[in-house]
Amino acid sequence: MKNQTPSSTPNAPALSERVTVTLEMVAKRAGVSPSTVSRILNGTAVVSEAKRQAVMDATQALGFVPNPLARGLAGGKTFSIGVVTQAIDSPFYGAALRGVEDALDPAGYSPLFMSAHWDPAAEARCLDVLRSR
Repeated sequence: MKNQTPSSTPNAPALSERVTVTLEMVAKRAGVSPSTVSRILNGTAVVSEAKRQAVMDATQALGFVPNPLARGLAGGKTFSIGVVTQAIDSPFYGAALRGVEDALDPAGYSPLFMSAHWDPAAEARCLDVLRSR
């Protein structure tokens, strides 16, 4: 499901006016439990096509956007990959980092890029930050 942005959604409310749509709200609209919504969205539910479609329709109607932090907490995975380079602004690293993004995106992973600027202490700090996420 593609995320919709205010510019791509007619009459979309301003960011400050939006309500965060929860699994519970989707479940209520679809007439199922929140755990069923979660399992359908994660592709692990064995349910009827009608029930699956009701959940997908509810996510679309409500504008549900999965929360990657909640997903990470629930599943024990962050779906993030840390990449430390020496200089993000280098043409070489820029092209390489684009390749990293292109490879990770289809698998549902997000890269976290950091620059160490050829400083071993900065590199150690970058690694500490990435480990803490």
